[in-house]
Amino acid sequence: MSKIVFFSLPAHGHVNPTLSLVSQLVKNGHEIMYYCFDAFKDKIEQTGAKYISCDDYLPIHMFEEATTNLPHILAIPNMLMYVTANMQSKCLAEITDFNPDCIIHDSLALWGRLYAEKLGILPISSTTTFIFNKAMSKRIPLPLKYLLAVIPPTIPSIPKYLKLTKQLSKDFEYGSLMDMIMAKEDEYTITYTSQLLQSYLEPNPKTKFVGTMIDTSDIPVEKNNKPKNIYISLGTINNQNKKFYKNCFEALKNYEANITMSVGKETDISSLGEIPSNFNVQNFVNQLEVLKTTDIFLTHGGMNSVNEGLANGIPLVVFPQQPEQTLVATQVETFGAGIRLKKSSIKEILVCINEIMDNKKYEEKARIISQEFKDLGGATSAVQFIEDILNNNL
Repeated sequence: MSKIVFFSLPAHGHVNPTLSLVSQLVKNGHEIMYYCFDAFKDKIEQTGAKYISCDDYLPIHMFEEATTNLPHILAIPNMLMYVTANMQSKCLAEITDFNPDCIIHDSLALWGRLYAEKLGILPISSTTTFIFNKAMSKRIPLPLKYLLAVIPPTIPSIPKYLKLTKQLSKDFEYGSLMDMIMAKEDEYTITYTSQLLQSYLEPNPKTKFVGTMIDTSDIPVEKNNKPKNIYISLGTINNQNKKFYKNCFEALKNYEANITMSVGKETDISSLGEIPSNFNVQNFVNQLEVLKTTDIFLTHGGMNSVNEGLANGIPLVVFPQQPEQTLVATQVETFGAGIRLKKSSIKEILVCINEIMDNKKYEEKARIISQEFKDLGGATSAVQFIEDILNNNL
């Protein structure tokens, strides 16, 4: 059996899709070393992989800066380059000793790709969003209001960006961050989303769409909830939008529906004021369980949440919190499996919920993607793809 190194990011949307894949690889007899961050240690060890901590190489202030509601433009690039530069001595030595057959790296885990190239080890990209090539990246909107907000705090970080770029160019074959995170036609890529939502991608035998990694075997063919169930969540990072939550209360307080709202661990529920009787507000819920009985999902548009909603055949109202989530919303809306909430006003929230509730066509489109996910094969398909690569069958 093979030896495999995994690299991921400190984010649920990047780690969670890999867990069932890693678990299946371990069951098939492969030896896995998984480099990640301590918030995900328990989850990773439960797969049977050997967990290796990267926490010492990511200063907490840098992580917090990159995951604020409105990070400056260079916050994430600087974090990715810093980790790559500072972790290389440890990782290059450990990987050399382990002598893996391949390195599977998150598409944004810059260090995984660069370490693989430096050591001459086969890289496989693990992509939890759409596959971003130059054409797709041009569709990410950067509104003037957003740029005006993020450019001023970006300026002080430019010297750090230039210094880190220079260091990586010295240590690796490194041009620019965008070049490194763009999809490579000659690199094997696994992506955990829908091919129906992907645009601007030519057929490529080295690219494998495997769909969502959640178990879709027990998803009901038809939901007959009376009253209907609505689920609202802004994800695990940019989720402290009290005005949005209060507007949802006002828009839907008289709506004939049971409404579950997850507001994140950092949001003080008591600060939201009086909660309407048809709302169940929690800091955290088991999203996969809630989605099993949900009729409409109002989501921030994170790829993980969108995949989980569509896997359950649920039409979406997407309220993007970041530019790349606006692209996700556009793709969902273009296919017809949901609509984008452009303004979080009381009126717009109600209009969007009514539009989905009154038109069966959105659920029908969501069901098409749900079936596609079943057909793509999930973890089983991903494992077969990796094993075919390692056995030189691709």
